[in-house]
Amino acid sequence: MRTLAEWLELEIKKRGLSNSEFARQSGVAKTTINNILNKRGGHPHIDTLIALSKYTGTSVHSLFSLVVGVDTVNAQAYILAQRIMELSNDKQELLMGLLTGVSLQQANGGRK
Repeated sequence: MRTLAEWLELEIKKRGLSNSEFARQSGVAKTTINNILNKRGGHPHIDTLIALSKYTGTSVHSLFSLVVGVDTVNAQAYILAQRIMELSNDKQELLMGLLTGVSLQQANGGRK
Protein backbone atom coordinates (compact mmCIF):
# COMPACT_ATOMS: atom_id res chain seq x y z
CA MET A 1 0.00 0.00 0.00
CA ARG A 2 1.31 3.45 -0.90
CA THR A 3 1.56 6.28 1.56
CA LEU A 4 -0.01 9.70 1.14
CA ALA A 5 3.50 11.13 0.64
CA GLU A 6 4.19 8.72 -2.23
CA TRP A 7 0.83 9.45 -3.83
CA LEU A 8 1.35 13.21 -3.53
CA GLU A 9 4.84 13.04 -5.00
CA LEU A 10 3.45 11.16 -8.03
CA GLU A 11 0.60 13.66 -8.46
CA ILE A 12 3.01 16.60 -8.42
CA LYS A 13 5.35 14.91 -10.93
CA LYS A 14 2.43 13.85 -13.16
CA ARG A 15 1.40 17.51 -13.47
CA GLY A 16 4.97 18.72 -13.96
CA LEU A 17 4.59 21.27 -11.17
CA SER A 18 6.81 22.49 -8.40
CA ASN A 19 5.62 21.84 -4.85
CA SER A 20 4.81 25.56 -4.54
CA GLU A 21 2.74 25.64 -7.72
CA PHE A 22 0.89 22.46 -6.79
CA ALA A 23 0.10 23.99 -3.40
CA ARG A 24 -1.15 27.20 -5.00
CA GLN A 25 -3.34 25.42 -7.54
CA SER A 26 -4.76 22.94 -5.03
CA GLY A 27 -5.45 25.55 -2.37
CA VAL A 28 -3.38 23.67 0.20
CA ALA A 29 -0.68 25.57 2.09
CA LYS A 30 2.86 24.98 0.85
CA THR A 31 3.98 24.05 4.37
CA THR A 32 1.24 21.41 4.51
CA ILE A 33 2.34 19.96 1.16
CA ASN A 34 5.96 19.88 2.36
CA ASN A 35 4.94 18.30 5.69
CA ILE A 36 3.07 15.54 3.86
CA LEU A 37 5.97 14.92 1.48
CA ASN A 38 8.47 14.84 4.35
CA LYS A 39 6.13 12.80 6.58
CA ARG A 40 6.09 15.46 9.30
CA GLY A 41 3.28 16.94 11.33
CA GLY A 42 1.12 13.85 11.81
CA HIS A 43 -2.04 13.19 9.86
CA PRO A 44 -3.34 16.02 7.68
CA HIS A 45 -6.72 17.52 8.54
CA ILE A 46 -9.72 16.20 6.63
CA ASP A 47 -10.10 19.60 4.91
CA THR A 48 -6.64 19.11 3.40
CA LEU A 49 -7.67 15.72 2.05
CA ILE A 50 -10.87 17.21 0.64
CA ALA A 51 -8.92 19.95 -1.15
CA LEU A 52 -6.45 17.42 -2.57
CA SER A 53 -9.34 15.19 -3.59
CA LYS A 54 -11.11 17.99 -5.46
CA TYR A 55 -7.94 19.14 -7.19
CA THR A 56 -6.74 15.69 -8.29
CA GLY A 57 -10.04 13.90 -8.84
CA THR A 58 -9.08 11.20 -6.34
CA SER A 59 -11.74 10.17 -3.83
CA VAL A 60 -11.26 11.55 -0.34
CA HIS A 61 -11.83 8.03 0.99
CA SER A 62 -8.90 6.73 -1.05
CA LEU A 63 -6.68 9.50 0.29
CA PHE A 64 -7.80 8.86 3.83
CA SER A 65 -7.03 5.18 3.38
CA LEU A 66 -3.47 6.15 2.41
CA VAL A 67 -3.17 8.25 5.57
CA VAL A 68 -4.31 5.69 8.11
CA GLY A 69 -4.00 2.44 6.19
CA VAL A 70 -7.62 1.37 6.50
CA ASP A 71 -10.17 0.28 3.96
CA THR A 72 -12.66 2.68 2.42
CA VAL A 73 -15.57 1.73 4.69
CA ASN A 74 -13.54 2.40 7.82
CA ALA A 75 -12.25 5.63 6.27
CA GLN A 76 -15.82 6.79 5.67
CA ALA A 77 -16.75 6.00 9.27
CA TYR A 78 -13.75 7.90 10.61
CA ILE A 79 -14.48 10.94 8.44
CA LEU A 80 -18.11 10.92 9.56
CA ALA A 81 -17.10 10.62 13.22
CA GLN A 82 -14.66 13.52 12.85
CA ARG A 83 -17.37 15.71 11.32
CA ILE A 84 -19.87 14.79 14.04
CA MET A 85 -17.35 15.72 16.74
CA GLU A 86 -17.04 19.18 15.14
CA LEU A 87 -20.76 19.81 15.76
CA SER A 88 -22.02 21.59 18.85
CA ASN A 89 -23.40 19.40 21.65
CA ASP A 90 -26.97 20.38 20.77
CA LYS A 91 -26.48 19.41 17.13
CA GLN A 92 -24.82 16.14 18.15
CA GLU A 93 -27.82 15.37 20.35
CA LEU A 94 -30.24 16.21 17.55
CA LEU A 95 -28.35 14.00 15.11
CA MET A 96 -28.26 11.09 17.56
CA GLY A 97 -32.00 11.50 18.07
CA LEU A 98 -32.58 11.40 14.33
CA LEU A 99 -30.42 8.33 13.91
CA THR A 100 -31.75 6.36 16.88
CA GLY A 101 -35.23 7.73 17.34
CA VAL A 102 -34.30 8.54 20.94
CA SER A 103 -32.76 11.77 22.16
CA LEU A 104 -29.84 11.63 24.58
CA GLN A 105 -32.01 13.45 27.11
CA GLN A 106 -34.68 10.73 26.89
CA ALA A 107 -32.00 8.04 27.13
CA ASN A 108 -30.67 9.67 30.32
CA GLY A 109 -34.12 9.80 31.91
CA GLY A 110 -34.55 13.53 31.27
CA ARG A 111 -31.05 14.49 32.47
CA LYS A 112 -28.52 16.04 30.10
